[in-house]
Amino acid sequence: MFLKRYRHINIAAYVKYLFARKFYYAVYMSYPIWFWVLNRYRRSIYQPPSLTALQKRIINDMMRDGVALAHIDDLLPSTGAYLENIQTYAKQVRPFAKGKNSIKTHFLYLMLGDISFTRDNPVLQFALARPILDMMNAYMGMATTFHSAEFILTLSVGDALPISSQQWHRDAGDKKICRTFLYASDVDETSGPFIYVKGSHYRGKWRGVSPQSHPAGGYPPIHAVERTVPVSDIMTCLGRAGTIIFADTAGLHKGGYIKEGERQLLSLGYSSGAALDDRKFTVPEIDKSWDDVQKFAIGPEKPSKR
Repeated sequence: MFLKRYRHINIAAYVKYLFARKFYYAVYMSYPIWFWVLNRYRRSIYQPPSLTALQKRIINDMMRDGVALAHIDDLLPSTGAYLENIQTYAKQVRPFAKGKNSIKTHFLYLMLGDISFTRDNPVLQFALARPILDMMNAYMGMATTFHSAEFILTLSVGDALPISSQQWHRDAGDKKICRTFLYASDVDETSGPFIYVKGSHYRGKWRGVSPQSHPAGGYPPIHAVERTVPVSDIMTCLGRAGTIIFADTAGLHKGGYIKEGERQLLSLGYSSGAALDDRKFTVPEIDKSWDDVQKFAIGPEKPSKR
């Protein structure tokens, strides 16, 4: 039955294609090609900023572990009511929240990735805040672009088993995948915290556990992480509203498995010039008040020089 159904496929040619594709992505995402060739222009225009002690701690944590925590009040003091504005925005759009697919029914999206941003959108203002951009650029070692945005309302799953992103997985699409997660609600052990394997990012000690695979990402076998990684290297990110998680999601992570209540999570992605997928949201006209770092972050993802 199986052979009859797929008799029109040249199996040998298909296997050859799969190996060729795997080799292509292995070369494309190898660090020397990714950093020195594909991102040479972004490295050339990057000027390391002056960082605060808190920012340096966050970058050091990310370099060592692939993940770091801070609170918005400490990182962005007196520079705008970012959290309050984002929470107000969440209340305004909540009646229009919708699902993304038939599998992740526990996810409702207050903001989908294909949004058309206006300059006064509080999510855009937070994404382009210089303290955030400076750390994303410092971790990547280059000028990055603001690449993705989703605002997710995650609901309780009851007694259902974890599925999809509630299970351990690695994101794909770039060598390093810099994400900023903002808890817009309080998150404890029962409300779907983000969980990360410290040291599973590039050059981390657990990078070889179900390594990153392009272009689709990957999920390790059930219990493979727990059998390999000690509990001391599994970081559960709890925090009150305003907690920010900085993570390289090329590393192993999971989240959103809620037994009680709900979670509001803003997810922002920043990419290199080698990102495999394109930005889905629409950007506004450049604001004259933005500096060069912000203009590059919101500008074309594939500038004339890479």
